[in-house]
Order: sequence, then structure tokens, then C-alpha cells
Amino acid sequence: HGDHFWTLLSEKDRSAIRDIFHRIEDRPEFLEREFQLEHAETGKVHCLGTFIQTLFSGKPAVLCEIKDITRLRNLEQQMLRAQRMEAIGNLAINVAHDFNNILGAIIPNAQLLLNETAQPELQKRAKAILYMARRAAKLTGRLLTYSDSEETGEKRINLNTLLKDGRAMFESLLGPAVSIHFDLNTALPDILGDPQHFMQIL
Repeated sequence: HGDHFWTLLSEKDRSAIRDIFHRIEDRPEFLEREFQLEHAETGKVHCLGTFIQTLFSGKPAVLCEIKDITRLRNLEQQMLRAQRMEAIGNLAINVAHDFNNILGAIIPNAQLLLNETAQPELQKRAKAILYMARRAAKLTGRLLTYSDSEETGEKRINLNTLLKDGRAMFESLLGPAVSIHFDLNTALPDILGDPQHFMQIL
């Protein structure tokens, strides 16, 4: 029913489409506009409306064709999110490379300080620097090794196996104060995906 259509529109879309109707009624024109309808079960429905002048009972009227483009817009959003996650993952790897280079200068200097000083307090501080720097180097090394060893691209992967293989990396990230326990579904089927992107998200 025509009146029901208007109630499904937001106030902004309702006003814009009414303007289109008035514009086309005055002169022959072909216009398109995206808008959203409120669906009681599925929520918002993305639509593409095509509006053109026609005659109804001998009077000018507007013929409107509405296409549901919700799936297309959802796929676009998923692609954008995947691209953002890939960019974040690449940034993290680049930061890890730079951080590793910085640690490459800190560790030998801390070792040199430890070897050359006889003061207990300085030795204690040098040991603390070495311990934390080596721990950080170990962590970035694991991140870089995992990244270099994984081929990018979609393939069949088992999420349970992927989680188990990444356990050591998770433990390094979280530290000894946090224990990791997996409650895995053994019947979980394989999926098609990029293992490296999945681990970057985790």
C-alpha cells in the first residue's frame, strides 16, 4: 500500500523521496537514490530506487522501481573491514621490524654496561634492561617468524590447529600472570580463510 511505504522510511529519506516525486511530476526525468527501509524482522534494508515519470489514468504520475541491495552493501562493508585489518596487520609487522632494530642497539649496549661495571646497582639495572629487551626481542621475533612463514591468501584451515600452534605466541604476549585454557569443539569443520589475517585479528 502506498501509505505504508512512507512509514517504512526514515524522516530524512522520506523528505528526500517526496522531493523526487514532486520534481518528476513536474517534468520528465529519470532519477536514482539509495535509501533504507525498516523491516520488522531483518532490520534495515538497503534499497536503490529508480524514479521516472509516467501516466496513470491520464495524469502525470511517478513509476518507482525498488531493488534490495542489502547484500551488496554488506559485502562492501566486509571487504572494507578486511582491508582495514590487513592494513593494521601490515603496520604491526612493520612496527615489529623497527622495534627489533631498536632492540638490536639496546641489547649489546646493556651487555657492555654489565660487563664493564663493578657497581652492584648498575649491574642490577643492566640485567633488568637485558632481561626485558631479550623478552621483547623474543616476542617480536616470533611475530616476524610467524608472518614470514605463512603464505597469504585463502586456503582450508582448521581453527583448532591454528589456535594450538599460536599458543606460544599468545603466552608471550600475555605474560606469565595469565594462563591460557582452550575449550575447543573437536567437531569444528575446516574453513576457507587466510591464517595470517586470522592470527593478526586475535
